[in-house]
Amino acid sequence: MKRLAIGMLLVLTIAGCESGELLQINEQLTKQVAELEQELRSRTGELQQQNETMNRLSEEARQAKQTVQEQDAVINKLRVTEDRVRRITESRELAYTVLATGAGNNRNEMVIYVKGLTDLKDKETFLLKAAVLFAHEREVILTFWDDERLARQYSSGDFDAEETLFGWSGFDSRFGRIDTTRAPAGLQLHLSRHDSDNLEFGHYGITP
Repeated sequence: MKRLAIGMLLVLTIAGCESGELLQINEQLTKQVAELEQELRSRTGELQQQNETMNRLSEEARQAKQTVQEQDAVINKLRVTEDRVRRITESRELAYTVLATGAGNNRNEMVIYVKGLTDLKDKETFLLKAAVLFAHEREVILTFWDDERLARQYSSGDFDAEETLFGWSGFDSRFGRIDTTRAPAGLQLHLSRHDSDNLEFGHYGITP
C-alpha cells in the first residue's frame, strides 16, 4: 500500500511537471503568434503605403508624360508655323487672276487662276500666302487653279461632274480652296480630285 502511494505521488509529480512545461510552451507559442500577427499587420501597413506611393508616382509620371507630349505638340506646331511664315516671306511673287465671281450654282464662289506653279510645295506656299491676301473675304469660297482654260470651263459650268468615278478630270487643276462661309474658316490643299489636306494657319482652322 505504501509502495502504491509512493508510485501515485511520483506520477502526479511527473504529470504536474509536464503540465507546467506544456503551459509554459503554450504561453511562449501564444506570445510568438501575437508577435507574428503584429509584425504581419506592420508589414501589411508598409505594403499598403508602398502601393499608395507607387500609385501616386505612377500618376505623376503619367501626368508628366502627358505634359511632355502636349509641349512637343505645341513646339511642333510652332515649328510648322515658323516654316510657313518663312516660306511666305521668301517665296517669289506669282501672278494670279480672279476669273469669275459666282461659279456654277454657287454665287459666293471666286475662281482664281495662278500662273507659274511647278509643284505641290509651290502650291501649298501660294495657298498660305493667299490665306493672308484674302483674309478680308467673308462668306465666300475661293478656289485656286493652275490651268486657266480648265478654270474658265469650271466657272462657266460647262463640264461633266460625273465624267469619272472621282468626278470631272478638270478638277486635277484645282489645287486649293478657302472657305469663309463656315467657322472657323477652312484652308484646303487639294492633293488630287478625291484627297485634300486641311491646313491650320492663322484664323483658318481644321474642319470640326
